[in-house]
Amino acid sequence: MIFQIVIPVFNRLSLTRECLGSLCAQTDRGFRVVVVDDRSTDGTPSAIVDEFGSRLDLRIVHGDGNLWWGGGIRAGVEEVLRDASDGDYVVTLNNDVTVPPRFLETARRAAEARPGAMLAGISIDRSNPTRVAQTGWRMISWPLAYTQRVWWPSTVDELKRRPEFVEVDFVPGTATFTPVSIVRRVGTIDSKALPHYHGDSEYAYRVKRSGHAVLLCRDLLVYHDLDSTETLGDRRAQPTLRAVVASFFTRRSGNSLRYKWHFARACCPGWALVPFMVSDTLKVLVRAGGTYVVGERVDRLRALANPE
Repeated sequence: MIFQIVIPVFNRLSLTRECLGSLCAQTDRGFRVVVVDDRSTDGTPSAIVDEFGSRLDLRIVHGDGNLWWGGGIRAGVEEVLRDASDGDYVVTLNNDVTVPPRFLETARRAAEARPGAMLAGISIDRSNPTRVAQTGWRMISWPLAYTQRVWWPSTVDELKRRPEFVEVDFVPGTATFTPVSIVRRVGTIDSKALPHYHGDSEYAYRVKRSGHAVLLCRDLLVYHDLDSTETLGDRRAQPTLRAVVASFFTRRSGNSLRYKWHFARACCPGWALVPFMVSDTLKVLVRAGGTYVVGERVDRLRALANPE
């Protein structure tokens, strides 16, 4: 079993260096790395080849500047599938995370314990390593667009009292492990319909609907630089009203109504599609309005509204 790690990047060289540096320190050396560079302007490709080319089994795939996250994952997976065996795992890893030295060793044990499942890690706040920042979700009600975050809010110490695995419907693509045999059957990220946000959740749900478990792994932790991501907004400055409105229409935002519609069409049962979109749009409006009015305190409100 080889872990075929795909890391999409665009600029942010310092973060990519930290991410690759943490892979160099792995106790489990059964992995390869494919970095998909979407035409960075900060010298990323040459810099990481110079620094890590002799320390990692590293390949660089060059994009055209229009891949975004989903296209980067797709390009990397297509490169991996050229010579991967069905017993290998495709690993998606964001470049704004670092992983502990036993990360891949832990993943190998998890894969052996739960073969044939898609596995997902848990993001820990790098600036506050006691805090769980991101996990996975279960869909409670499609018509109400009501999801439940699993093991969130939580601390790392509280995680130790959880089961080793829990089934979920959706996971972020920050750190996932999918058997190559599954990828060959169900495909990879739909980067055309969902180029940046929601493609990871749609993919996990597609894997689940194909009959495979999607598992959140208690011991599979990554350390996430939250200040570098637009997914988690509670650490960012309070936005202007113009920015809130713009978030409904830009590819750079998870609020984008266009891509929420694409996600709904891919995942939502047909009978619940209209009520889902109405409910989800209202949730976006309330969340965005709350962010605008109360800034980072909306994170506390969301935690209260989504108890485990």
